[in-house]
Amino acid sequence: MEALPPEDEQPTEQPSALTGTSAATLPRCCRTCRDFRPAETGDRGWCNNRYAFEHPQMVQADDLACESTIGTWWVPADDWWLQRADIAHHARPTPIVDEYLHQLLQQRAEARRREAR
Repeated sequence: MEALPPEDEQPTEQPSALTGTSAATLPRCCRTCRDFRPAETGDRGWCNNRYAFEHPQMVQADDLACESTIGTWWVPADDWWLQRADIAHHARPTPIVDEYLHQLLQQRAEARRREAR
């Protein structure tokens, strides 16, 4: 019977953000990348990632053009995150922030008046 490695050497579970319906399930290809800009035909586009290429490169939408021996520069497109974001609370009033901004604007207006004298 094998002995288990010490706790600090045992693999930890993946965070919940990387499991289930997350970016981990999104296919890793150029068309799902944040830096991909589709061309007119849709099957190709421009990779605008400055770390992957010195200049924008025309790439196939279903390829992963930035893949190399040291890794990839692929990052999920913002559309994926925006579809899952809860923005219901964005329309709620913000009285504390509103009051702070009102005071800040008054202070700036007073400072400008003093400078103008």
